[in-house]
Amino acid sequence: MRKFAIRPVEGGNHDNKIILQSPLFTDWTEQYVRLKLDAVVPSALTVNGVLTPFQYTGNGAEIIVRLGFATGESKELVFTSADRNATDLAPVSLPLGMPIGVPGRELTVTQAAPFAGFAGFPFASRIHCEQPFERAMLTRTNDGPLFTEYLLRYEFAEQRHYTLQFRCFKLDPYIEVSEHFALGMNAEMVWTWAYNLKGDGEVESHGGPPRTVVVSDQCGVQRHDAA
Repeated sequence: MRKFAIRPVEGGNHDNKIILQSPLFTDWTEQYVRLKLDAVVPSALTVNGVLTPFQYTGNGAEIIVRLGFATGESKELVFTSADRNATDLAPVSLPLGMPIGVPGRELTVTQAAPFAGFAGFPFASRIHCEQPFERAMLTRTNDGPLFTEYLLRYEFAEQRHYTLQFRCFKLDPYIEVSEHFALGMNAEMVWTWAYNLKGDGEVESHGGPPRTVVVSDQCGVQRHDAA
């Protein structure tokens, strides 16, 4: 997600209205913009009079909306009351092994593999921790018109854990992944695949040797292409 500053027009902010000016005197293609509202309330959004989806992130009253700007363009964002909130922030526990995410670009995670497959193609992955494995949990934490978000947590003895957050975008062909690595010394997460992840969301065999990513507390992230 690209982050950039959007300058509110002076005098253009009201309880239910935000006026934004294009940044840096140039065109900006549509991308996701973070904005802060006063409160999390059921609302509908119009941008220059056009009904536009937005979604709360779960970080207070922060929202994400998809905006593009022509050079020098202003956009008027008007929030009005709605019957229901389009963002569902209620946590939902899910079974491991079932496909999650967007139809056609499903991600598969299991108790043994944090990356078991994507878009119907299998991956190989594993977590190594010196402490005994205790449990794995998958929770849907956010669902709305722009993305569905999941939290995957692996727990080991001595309070060791590895957590992944997946943000599966519905209007764009990619998944945003963040992690928290707390497995201790001599631990790693290894992910191997033999496919290209194309920019349009498709997956294809690259015809070459498998590629491997190793993540650990000691070495950070390393990538290896098998000989």
